[in-house]
Amino acid sequence: EAGESAETAALDVAAGIGGFHEDSAYVVLADAALVRGDAAAAARFCESALQKTYARKELFIRCILPQAETMLACGDIAGARKWADDNVALFPGAFQVLALSTRARAALAQGEFHRAECDAHDALEAAERTGGYLRVPDAFECLAAVASAGAPARAARLLGAAQGIRQRQQEARFAVFD
Repeated sequence: EAGESAETAALDVAAGIGGFHEDSAYVVLADAALVRGDAAAAARFCESALQKTYARKELFIRCILPQAETMLACGDIAGARKWADDNVALFPGAFQVLALSTRARAALAQGEFHRAECDAHDALEAAERTGGYLRVPDAFECLAAVASAGAPARAARLLGAAQGIRQRQQEARFAVFD
């Protein structure tokens, strides 16, 4: 709630200086909405971020925008998968961790467990290679979901690892995925 209040104030400041960073503020508001479990609000904020961005900043906004997560939370699995597929091909460096872990979650939703496992492993490899660890817990959760059918003890360890990483990084889990 405090973060959302700060971002709402940031929207006012951004508007006051010509709207230069409104797109970034909407991204944070979308993340906050997903954390508290409000997929509909997240969808509105994602749309606003895309409307407010401009050519020189569009790739950056796409990299940090939780559009695919929002689509998944709203039930648009095919749209989420397409967005994630496009981003895996587009995102540079550490942003691959976000793109691949999101695509793994979309593949899980489509019942494509092998694809989900491969993408989650690729996300972890990208995190190790680039030092970008944001959303690593999501990759572990996807691996846990794949392991849950045949290896429940391994799934439990992976979920514990995801939670431990979130606690150390002070990274909130999106409540829409609870």
